[in-house]
Amino acid sequence: MTSIRTRAARLKLEPRGAPYFTPTDTPGLAIGYRRLADAPGPWIMRMSDGKGGYLPRVGIGTADDREAANGADILTYEQAVKKARERIRGPATATRPATVLEAIASYKTKLEANGGNAYNAERLETLLAEEAFAWLGSKVVADLNAGELVTFRDSLRSRGYKPVTINRMLKPLKAALNLAAKFSRGAITNAGEWAIGLEAFPDTDRPRKVEKLTEDQVKAIIKTAYELDVGFGLFVEAGAQTAARPSQLAKMIVDDLNLERRELMVPSSRKGWSRKSGALKPVPITAGLALRLRSNRGRDEPLLLRNGSVPWVPENKDYDDCFANVREALENKLPKGVTFTWLRSSAIMRWLLAGVPVAVVADRLDTGEKYVRQNYAAFIGRAEDDQMRKGMIEDDPQLKVVA
Repeated sequence: MTSIRTRAARLKLEPRGAPYFTPTDTPGLAIGYRRLADAPGPWIMRMSDGKGGYLPRVGIGTADDREAANGADILTYEQAVKKARERIRGPATATRPATVLEAIASYKTKLEANGGNAYNAERLETLLAEEAFAWLGSKVVADLNAGELVTFRDSLRSRGYKPVTINRMLKPLKAALNLAAKFSRGAITNAGEWAIGLEAFPDTDRPRKVEKLTEDQVKAIIKTAYELDVGFGLFVEAGAQTAARPSQLAKMIVDDLNLERRELMVPSSRKGWSRKSGALKPVPITAGLALRLRSNRGRDEPLLLRNGSVPWVPENKDYDDCFANVREALENKLPKGVTFTWLRSSAIMRWLLAGVPVAVVADRLDTGEKYVRQNYAAFIGRAEDDQMRKGMIEDDPQLKVVA
């Protein structure tokens, strides 16, 4: 069968007047593409009339042969299929359950509306736009069955994805499907199918490799960051003292600094689509950092600024460019491959070795206690040993036992 799903495949076709048609997963619906010699080809939908013939063909847009798709008049293959379906049965509503791609799009919108990270949803959209997985993206959520989802999950394994990576991809897919079911007003009743079909691979919760910097190395990084740019120095020192992620540091506003208590109120990372209770976590900082962070800016303005004037945009990895300069300046004084994330790991290890309870560390980090115990077990055990030794009976120097 002639493929028209990708730009590369379409441009290999011979120009001709008759469209190249390919069937969709919707019974009776086919999408056609007319290959033109010197212009982008149009998308055409063809629908069966139920009597062995076809209804009149309808143009639904132009293929993204020469311009990027915009979802309106310039369409990818998947967008053309979606538009054709909407013409015959209307857009996704409470009475017409969404397709899998539509469910993911709704989930992404929910994430963005609540300040969450839409990366995982976007990653799914990209994956399901691939020719090999387009069948799942266009599938109506209410029609999904466990066998199809198992096929999808196992095909990721055959393409070389590791089980732990697949599990991370399945979580947002489940969340998107559950969200679609929640708002379907009872039209989607097959949630049990993806509970089975998207079951996670077992035994993947292995500890991550965490990296530790010495206190002197952390101080050297902070000092060098200040020398390169005061704004980056504050960004680095705040991260080193609070173990906050770059995304959390960028969200801080002037009002999040409590000078009297020498605390920073660290915003939630908001990884999920629902808002977490207790969106701000107080984390103590040194008196010196508190004074350096003082600002005359408005209470709702960003606390940390690049070059003293530009907000940080962690999504663009702008802090990575600055950190690369720190690595270069310190040359062989730092471990190979050190990144900004090492500051977070090092802070966690310092707290645990200082005897701070795991539950407190997890709460202030806006993460799970299970995650901390799993990945920092060695440091937790060492700290607990130190605490237990404080309760041990001292050796009696006068006690002499001869074997």
